[in-house]
Amino acid sequence: MDERNVIYRMKLLGHAPAEIARCLGRHPGTISRELKRNVQFDGRYFAGSAQAKANARGQAHVRRPKTGNERLMQHAGGAVLAASRCAYDVNSPSAPLLFPASMDSSFSLSFASTDWLM
Repeated sequence: MDERNVIYRMKLLGHAPAEIARCLGRHPGTISRELKRNVQFDGRYFAGSAQAKANARGQAHVRRPKTGNERLMQHAGGAVLAASRCAYDVNSPSAPLLFPASMDSSFSLSFASTDWLM
């Protein structure tokens, strides 16, 4: 907002955009774009309204959820439901094994001795 106040005051005093840019350490195109983008309908530039317009432009690009689109929500809900279903019955003989077939399902990770640690 401070730079916009400087632009406003210097523009009011009749300074060229190139002069304003030199004063602020900005590229002249940046100042020209600022003046063109945020000018009032009658051609005047005000720092406060320029900031309000900039804020409005920023809000226009905020990503909003698309929960109001009923068709999209039905599609997404169906996809989530399908992905959450298990493709196989865990108790079925055709269910994928979580351990190699050569191992016994009663395999235990307990060890009788700790000699292997040394």
